[in-house]
Amino acid sequence: MRISHQMQRDELFTQTEKTVRDFLLEQQESIHSLSAEQIARKNYVSKATLTRFAKKLGFSGWNAFKLAFVRELARSRESAEPVDTNFPYNELDDIKTIVDRLHALKINTLAHCFSSIEPDEISRALSLIESRSRIHVFAKGYSLLASEDFCLRMIRLGKPISCNNEAGMLYIARSMTSRDLAIVVSYTGRTEAVVESFRILLRNNVPTIAITNEDPNPIGDNATVSLPLPREERTYSKLGNFHSVDSIRAIFDVLYSGYAAKNPDSLAERIDAAKQFDPKL
Repeated sequence: MRISHQMQRDELFTQTEKTVRDFLLEQQESIHSLSAEQIARKNYVSKATLTRFAKKLGFSGWNAFKLAFVRELARSRESAEPVDTNFPYNELDDIKTIVDRLHALKINTLAHCFSSIEPDEISRALSLIESRSRIHVFAKGYSLLASEDFCLRMIRLGKPISCNNEAGMLYIARSMTSRDLAIVVSYTGRTEAVVESFRILLRNNVPTIAITNEDPNPIGDNATVSLPLPREERTYSKLGNFHSVDSIRAIFDVLYSGYAAKNPDSLAERIDAAKQFDPKL
């Protein structure tokens, strides 16, 4: 049963919880950008009320409910013919159909990803990025490719960050301390070398930002800050990593934009440096 339909069952809720329910249904478009504290304050209730509300709908807590609810809202805005994330087109489709289906897939992917973002968690991640002088991104394969653009852009803002793991992720993890920051990227959350590196980072008390799917996994469950990705893509049976790569890049776009917005001087210096080091004819 859809969450919004469950929320209509008056017998589940107290009068105070009904106030929360009505607010959520009325303010659908803005829910993703509001923290639990803001929603509680707007409705003159406690955060504990929000937790009880979520549990009555079968969720472990408020964050789990909110993530599922905003994803449902995003799906309801999709086209009448949703595109299969794993097989958006087939061998019988012409180029025009392939273009249209990929276009729809990218729109849906970004809608799901952005609706799942918790502004408070992004702020926590940005605070860690700003406060650490040594940052390394742990990723493999397509996750690493999606991370490299972020590293390049951050370096051009003057923030030292590395993502080259050729020296060996385990060795790099072992060299890091509590004064550093690790950004750990794995769509499945179960990539063997990344998980093993993550365990070393935990033993060394290294703060971690996890970019991984929303399902329970060793990385997302234990990171200092977890930025979850909607789980829509199969591990093996698929035409390509369209959804996972676009989702990871979307999270990195938010982190980069947030950092640039908080550091306008760095952006100005980047522009000056680009004119000096990368002149165009």
